[in-house]
Amino acid sequence: MPNVSNLYIGWSSSARPDSAAIMAEPTAPANYKNHDLIATYVAEAKVKQLRLASRVPGLAYLSEVCVLDGGGTAVLECGGSPAPSCSELTKFFTGWRPWLRDYDRWAEAGAAPTSWLFGFEVADFFAILAHQAMSSGATVPVRFLRSAYPGLVDPYCLLLCAEDRKLFPLPQLLKLFKFEAGGGSPSRVAAEAARHLIARVNFGYWGS
Repeated sequence: MPNVSNLYIGWSSSARPDSAAIMAEPTAPANYKNHDLIATYVAEAKVKQLRLASRVPGLAYLSEVCVLDGGGTAVLECGGSPAPSCSELTKFFTGWRPWLRDYDRWAEAGAAPTSWLFGFEVADFFAILAHQAMSSGATVPVRFLRSAYPGLVDPYCLLLCAEDRKLFPLPQLLKLFKFEAGGGSPSRVAAEAARHLIARVNFGYWGS
């Protein structure tokens, strides 16, 4: 499979500071009558909501992003404080011409893509980016919302079914494949892990 235009992405996100105010207030089941039990249930439900919000488009924001090329060199790396700029990220991904051009060629002629973007839960990345950008008044490609790229590959989808992902969050998956992180930010480790795992996959008629 050609390596020239392949990219590998790692990313992390956090719940928006106002996400608790945006989400619906949790309520205890109707059979709960004790006020203390109700309060405990609601408090625990709020904690769970906030934990989930860090990955929900509209409630999350990107806190860190790392994109590596086929040789492992970072072509985009941002994060920490302040958070990555939406305009910087949207400009980068809409400007990666080999990827977009391959998509158009594939759509018109049914050709296999020669540029690939690999990353764990990469479709969620684009959904969060799109919501984050639109909430700041920007316009984003509809492809960001629909993840409509034939060259978009989530290693999780290649290796595990949806239910098994609960047993193998990324740290456990990397142990399974004996991947030793070389240091750096969590997003860089995730990008390196995607590159490491994809190197073991033969894509056959898709370009190997």
